Amino acid sequence: MYHKSKLLALGSLCALLSPGFLSAAIVPLDFSNFVAVSGASTTFSNAGDQWISSNVRGDNSVDAVFTITATDNGSGNPLTASQVAFVDESARGNNMRVRVGGGGNEVTNAQVFITVSFWDAGTFGTANANPFSWAVGDELITQISDIDSDVPSDRSDFGGVHMADYKERYTSDAIAPGSSLLVFDDSTISDYGIAVMDQPWGPQDNVTDTSASAQSPVTAAFVSDAASEIRIVVGQLSNGDTGNRHIDVDMTPDFEIIPEVSSYGLILGLIGLGFVGVRRRRS
Repeated sequence: MYHKSKLLALGSLCALLSPGFLSAAIVPLDFSNFVAVSGASTTFSNAGDQWISSNVRGDNSVDAVFTITATDNGSGNPLTASQVAFVDESARGNNMRVRVGGGGNEVTNAQVFITVSFWDAGTFGTANANPFSWAVGDELITQISDIDSDVPSDRSDFGGVHMADYKERYTSDAIAPGSSLLVFDDSTISDYGIAVMDQPWGPQDNVTDTSASAQSPVTAAFVSDAASEIRIVVGQLSNGDTGNRHIDVDMTPDFEIIPEVSSYGLILGLIGLGFVGVRRRRS
């Protein structure tokens, strides 16, 4: 007779291989319905440094508030107010778009630090403001998309998440459909892991098609336990070329995440150990 603890362990390991394991608890959010928060200051943005996206879950339960908390030109100095903005220009419908270098005020390097906070729908900015409470097991997938560059300029967009705010991350070589244009960089911006194109940046052209399939080679995903707020950073890195760029932030699981081959090996190895334990118990 199989020992109960062995069966439970084996069942748990087998569950890891089940389709959709990595995304079963991921909560899709849609940022298409967003406007500048009334009365928000314009310290960092000529379009308002705080925007709210309402009904992001589609059930009238939660709103998301985007706040630019700081900017940096890569040398420890802030960008000017006219060099960074949330914008409502056309993008994939569920994206929040940040633009650097807009309005003819092109930038070389730009780092834009943003806090995304979640509130009970309709309460933000009121006396009854209440952070949204997620269910146990809920996860969010922060996707930074349209990370690319302009031919022949030597610059690249980037996007990332505070290291304490995510538990797994994937570049486009670990999603389907995918490629391997992106790499992770944990040293350029303190406390943030960012996705950026592998150098040289210049040959990688700007992607204008907004379909999920076209965007997949230029998308990075950061998976986290759902929390009341997540800290992200987006912007542009450059070897001297100035530019006017946009970076899109999304929390809709557009892509299927594929575990690395090494992960499958580990899981299968653990399952093998489980079978060995069961056989020894029976003998």
